[in-house]
Amino acid sequence: MWRGFYDVERLRWDTAYNTRAGAQILMRYVRDYAIPYAERSGELNHVPRAAYAVYNAGPRAVGRFDKPRRHPREERVDERFGRCIKASRPAGTPTCARAA
Repeated sequence: MWRGFYDVERLRWDTAYNTRAGAQILMRYVRDYAIPYAERSGELNHVPRAAYAVYNAGPRAVGRFDKPRRHPREERVDERFGRCIKASRPAGTPTCARAA
């Protein structure tokens, strides 16, 4: 998807360039897919998981973590990422829904 926008050789060998490109792509996914999904679902805490899904599996995967039936592999990955998000939040920090 991003071929033509970024220099493939620089992505491979230039860490700073690769990091900037990844951040730009992630921000676009957050803006275009994760935030709208979270707003539609009414659950702003869905933003990180939706962004992760889109970044790794493409825009069609935006809500895969929230489906009632998932492929077992997707379920394992999504649940593990969800635990990581929860664990990385400092104690006492409000969730997005409570902070909004």
